[in-house]
Order: sequence, then structure tokens, then C-alpha cells
Amino acid sequence: MLVHSPHLPLVLDYLGKGPDTNIAAEDEEQIMLALQLWDCVGWIRLRMPFPNLQKFIAAVDGEFPMLEYLYMAPERKCFRRLILPDTFRAPHLCHLILKSFALSMISPLLTTAMRLVTLASIHSPNCLHRSK
Repeated sequence: MLVHSPHLPLVLDYLGKGPDTNIAAEDEEQIMLALQLWDCVGWIRLRMPFPNLQKFIAAVDGEFPMLEYLYMAPERKCFRRLILPDTFRAPHLCHLILKSFALSMISPLLTTAMRLVTLASIHSPNCLHRSK
């Protein structure tokens, strides 16, 4: 029966277990495996410590054709901004909520997301962009 069913979008939802609590190795592995199913992911909500979040941002590379919702945020205020890969595309993206990210209005992501309804780029007052 499942062979003939439509492909259902994969929901990836991880809100962490509290400030400064690294995610379990098993959870990290499962999130990474889910992100590799780029053609099935429809919803991503990740809030975790900054170092962990950086790993997953690097995995969001390429086109996610089913992705409609993306929320990413570090658990605590940060002193650096996160950056999505330039190659990340989500043509069906409707809701984009990023906290502590550097996001340009001419980003390839924004220029290809034609269905965008919600755009929130939240910066903490302490979040300063530091050059490398």
C-alpha cells in the first residue's frame, strides 16, 4: 500500500534540551540522515547550541524541492552570525525564520523562493558580525 501512496513530506523538529546542552550523538546522526533526504524534507525547525547548529547548516546544501518551512536559531545569544550556504535553494519555501543569521536581500535563496509569505530575520542586540 505504501508503494502506491504519495510521498509525504518529512518533518524535522528539534528544539534542544536547554541552553549549553549539546545534542545526543544519536539525535545528531538522525538529523544529519534526515537532511540527506533533501527531496523529502518539507519542514525544518532547529534550535540548538551554536556549534551544533553550524554542522547542520553546512548540510543544508543544494535544492530542497519540498521544503515549505524553515526555522533555525541558536539557543542562546551569540556573538557571531550564521550563514546559509549560497547553494541552498527551496523553491516552495513559504515561511523562513532565522535568528542570528546574516541574510542578504539579494540572497539566491530569497530570489528563488517565489511562495515566501513569512520572512523573519531576528538579530539579538549582542549578535555582532565579526570578520574572519
